[in-house]
Amino acid sequence: QWQQPIDAGAISQRGRQGAAEEKARQVLEVLVARGCKEEFVANPVLLAEGLVDFMPARDLSDDEVADAQRKRAEAAKSTRTAVAVIDGHE
Repeated sequence: QWQQPIDAGAISQRGRQGAAEEKARQVLEVLVARGCKEEFVANPVLLAEGLVDFMPARDLSDDEVADAQRKRAEAAKSTRTAVAVIDGHE
């Protein structure tokens, strides 16, 4: 289901693109509310058919990959691991 384009549910042929554009805006609002910071671009060919799907993300540059790895390493330094024993079970 995740890999299938979303059907915007338009009743008429003429309303397909408008319904798909509205559905794309709703999906983008949910993604932003969940903390996604990447740019999402709706597939215009599928929008015309009344479906919502997004174009593949661009590749990161070497500098962006290195920066992301550095940020993950910094976050890992401040992350702790703990084990709790409850009723004799870890």
